[in-house]
Amino acid sequence: MEDALKKSSVEHSNKIVSRCGVICTKDVKANTNLLLLRVRYLFQTPDKPPLLSEEIMITGYSLNNNEIYWIEKEEALQLLTSAQPHANIPLDEKKEIFKKTIQNFGDWKKDKIFEDKENPVNSGIYEILMNRAKELEDSHKKIRKAVFMRIKDFSIKPQFPPDLIGLLILKPLE
Repeated sequence: MEDALKKSSVEHSNKIVSRCGVICTKDVKANTNLLLLRVRYLFQTPDKPPLLSEEIMITGYSLNNNEIYWIEKEEALQLLTSAQPHANIPLDEKKEIFKKTIQNFGDWKKDKIFEDKENPVNSGIYEILMNRAKELEDSHKKIRKAVFMRIKDFSIKPQFPPDLIGLLILKPLE
């Protein structure tokens, strides 16, 4: 895991994802991509410097007739922990599947690409992270309010791009 988080070597500096895999499984009915993300948030507290926080998040989406369907985080986690390979895929085919999948991510390094509605993968990630930041912000505001702390001007903002630590591509058994 530690090596997956390192991006300091020149050899790995252009890579989008640190760990990847492709399996053929009975556990999915459509091509499904699971993303392991490290997300950073800035907690802006009134009259204090911002605090940086991070979390690891699993998310994923299925592709059906070139349409993207985001799956619930519980389902993504369940697939990540339980999907089993049921057939072999030749290495060249795995590389081709991975290459086609990673092209859907566009230029991951540019933070504005996540707001681009033309890229459904990155705009979906943007929406997921914005919703998670709102969820965290609401939770923190409730706690702050309960202990009589100031909530005005308190905010939590996700930082883009998140680190794509892992990508697991699940190909349905045909």
